[in-house]
Amino acid sequence: MLKGTYCVLDDEQDFLTVAAGEFKKFLPDMKGVFTTDPDEAITLARKDKPVIFIIDIVLGGKKGMEIYQRISAISKKVRVIFITGDENFINNDDIRNQILLEGSIDLMQKPIKWHELAIKVKNNMQLLLYQCNLEDIIAERTQQLIHADRLATVGTMVSSIIHEISSPLTFIKANQEMCKYAVGNAKKVTENKEVLSIFDRLIIPSVDESMKGVERIEELLNSFRR
Repeated sequence: MLKGTYCVLDDEQDFLTVAAGEFKKFLPDMKGVFTTDPDEAITLARKDKPVIFIIDIVLGGKKGMEIYQRISAISKKVRVIFITGDENFINNDDIRNQILLEGSIDLMQKPIKWHELAIKVKNNMQLLLYQCNLEDIIAERTQQLIHADRLATVGTMVSSIIHEISSPLTFIKANQEMCKYAVGNAKKVTENKEVLSIFDRLIIPSVDESMKGVERIEELLNSFRR
């Protein structure tokens, strides 16, 4: 089923009635909007959904091209096929070129060949949906790349912090072990009870607590590495 919407904007209600019947036959799976009111078409564009507009170049006292310029300024997910019953527009190359430069798919003459118009609407809707889907994919991938770049930046920062902490931590750990070794040797060569008491009550427990702190920091650093 082809998704998307088409909107026929014309100032003749009889034309819209015929258009509704013909498009129902040729585009049964697409949603159609038929209106004489430019504001309704503009409101439809504000929904920012894929829409193919079929607009009469002359809408009473208004110009269809100017209306589409307003519509395309609102949403980039719209395309237009201009129609006209005035041969002067059809035979005027300057007008046709201007219409094409404005991004129009085509300029078709009334009476409309409905099967041909339906094919153009269907084919261009498929292209528009593909383009919108591609843009969504690109936007999603861009966000993923931005997120990955941020993670890489955080990873680099964490690695640097780990390195800066690990270096002095190695010295602290080595010095604590040396202190404990020195106290052990000192205890072997002294019988002074007061000195032994200081070793047992103060120095050795302090060294042990410091070593536990060092081990805790090492665990945290390993966690950061993971």
